Amino acid sequence: MITHQPPKALESVLSPFLKWSSRSITILRFLLVGILVLLSVNRGLAKTYTVSNETEFNALPDLRAGDIVQMQSGTYGSLNKNIISTIT
Repeated sequence: MITHQPPKALESVLSPFLKWSSRSITILRFLLVGILVLLSVNRGLAKTYTVSNETEFNALPDLRAGDIVQMQSGTYGSLNKNIISTIT
C-alpha cells in the first residue's frame, strides 16, 4: 500500500527554510559557492607525474599534498623524495 505525505507534513518540514530572509539565503548560497570554488582550486593545484624508473622518480620536483605519482611497472631501487606539507 502506497501512502502519501499530507501537504501539512511537507509544509512543516520546509517551514524553517521558508522563514529565512532573502539575506540569509544569499549568505548561504555565497558560502556554498565559495566552498565549491575552494575545492576546485585545491584540486587544480595538484599535479600528476608518471615515472617508469628510479631516475625519473628521483628527478621529480618536491611533491606537495594532493600530487599523484603514477609508477609504471619496473625495478625501482633507491627512491628519495621530499613531501612538502603544512599542518595547521
